[in-house]
Amino acid sequence: MIVMRGEKSVEYTVRFEGVIRAVSPLATNPPGTPEGRALPGQSNPPKPIPKATVLIDGTAVAMVPIFPGPGIRGTLRRKAVDVVRHALGGGGPVFLLDDHYYNVLGGVKGAEKEEKADLVAAAARRARNPIIGLFGAGEPWDRSRFYIGAGLPTKPISAEVIGGARIDDFVRSADALQLLPEDERARFLAMTEHNALRSAKRKQTEKLERELRAADRKGAVPEDVAHLKAELNRLQKEVDDHAQAAFSTVSVQRPLDGYEVIPAGTEMSHRMTLRLASLDEIGLAIAALRYWSLDPFIGAHLAHGCGLVAGEWKASVRHGMAPQFEEIGLVSMRPFEGLDVPSWLADAERTFMDRLGSGAFEFRAPSAKRA
Repeated sequence: MIVMRGEKSVEYTVRFEGVIRAVSPLATNPPGTPEGRALPGQSNPPKPIPKATVLIDGTAVAMVPIFPGPGIRGTLRRKAVDVVRHALGGGGPVFLLDDHYYNVLGGVKGAEKEEKADLVAAAARRARNPIIGLFGAGEPWDRSRFYIGAGLPTKPISAEVIGGARIDDFVRSADALQLLPEDERARFLAMTEHNALRSAKRKQTEKLERELRAADRKGAVPEDVAHLKAELNRLQKEVDDHAQAAFSTVSVQRPLDGYEVIPAGTEMSHRMTLRLASLDEIGLAIAALRYWSLDPFIGAHLAHGCGLVAGEWKASVRHGMAPQFEEIGLVSMRPFEGLDVPSWLADAERTFMDRLGSGAFEFRAPSAKRA
């Protein structure tokens, strides 16, 4: 049986192996995600979700939508900061700007040359600040001890696309115009007319641009090219004038670019590891998971109903570099309701929260300028 030891130097490795369930569709679009093709009637392709080859039932399946680990890790790091902020300041201001960037992002590194790592100073920073002990920092550099993997679907799935349209209520129903004063109704009708003319003349400019390119390719006589350019400039000015009169360069009513999602109901295998972590760091990790359970969202488009998740992980622990792990129970994240954890982890969380409230830690940025 794993016994919790009180020495500060004692370190544990805790493994969490289980699943994350998409209660609602999940959307995320990290920079550099390859784009697909635009759908019919759309000018741009839907925002893509990352895809990877995933081993499912012993078979490698390509182009499976996944939820990347950094998106989950970023959420948990911010929840860890929220734990500290609420405990020390009741949710109010606790950090200066440099403190915030240090704890949430690991600091903001400049272009200057990085100094050689000071192991003694790093150990001191870790002891003072379990956020940095868990998630690491870049300025000054400190390594992370909380390894958080991607959500990998357990069955073959395809991304779904959520789209939409921006609707003009006054176009949809003339009755809505009665909500406006008479002078505003006249203003709306003028805007509509100018937008229609702008759209029509824009199509004419596109036709002239094609003719001009064709004339250049065929070596048309200069006079004909000059005539086409003059006509194009005249039409472009009219387009600009109508857009200015309509107070807009696009129509109010228009289709919106869609985005890909992992379908609701998808079950994803998921792993997290606290590697050679202190009891304070383990306690903060569990507190962060608890905060996540009360605000159980990841990814983008939360306002569209996306991002709601539940989770369940089998937890096992070993002391130091012991050869075997001991299973200690199930960690269950129930959306909006809380977190159920084995007693060993609950004790670590309770001890950490007691120490946090007693002022045992220092969350200030090493480089922060203070009065």
